[in-house]
Parts: sequence; structure tokens; C-alpha cells
Amino acid sequence: MTMDVEFKETYELAQQLLIALQHKNPPAYQSLIQTKKPFVSSQLKRSLKTLNKHLLAIENSFKYKDSNGHLGGINNKIKVIKRISFGYRNFSNFRNRILLGFNHKRIAPNS
Repeated sequence: MTMDVEFKETYELAQQLLIALQHKNPPAYQSLIQTKKPFVSSQLKRSLKTLNKHLLAIENSFKYKDSNGHLGGINNKIKVIKRISFGYRNFSNFRNRILLGFNHKRIAPNS
């Protein structure tokens, strides 16, 4: 019987967290993270503790649309170019190859 109650409470809290996250509702999200429910599973309690520790960063992600995804993609593409290029004789050629990979105009080397 207690397992059924624990499962139900854990599931409902997880779903409420998901809804608050999808609707970008920081007050609801914060109150759900900081609730003390006795019948929630120990794994979810541990997760809630971690989420509470990083609450400020999570709330900032609700407010701001910025992401490091674009920069990560650029870095990944440069690493791939570097890996398949087998080395360039000078940095100018390597730089031009990177710029070509991002559809930029080729820039003449400084002489």
C-alpha cells in the first residue's frame, strides 16, 4: 500500500514540475522544489535537493533566452575541421578554411 502512495506522490510531483517548467513559471517551480512531501521517493528527494541548489540558474533560464548551444556548435565544427585537415602550414590557411566552412568570404593573409 505504501508503495502505491509513494509512486502516486512521486509521479504527481514530477508532472507538476514538468508543467511549471514548460509554462516557465518560476514561483510555482520554486514552491514545488521546496515542498516537503513525506511520501515522495528518495530518488526524487535527492533530485529536488540538487534542483534547489541550482535554483538561481534555473530561474535565470526561465527569464533569458540565451544559450551556449550556438557557440558549442561553432566549436564542434572547428574541431572537426582541425581533425580532418591533417595540419596546415600556416595559421592563415587554417583560418581561411574555418571561414569557408561558415560561408564567410576568404580573407587575404596579411603580408
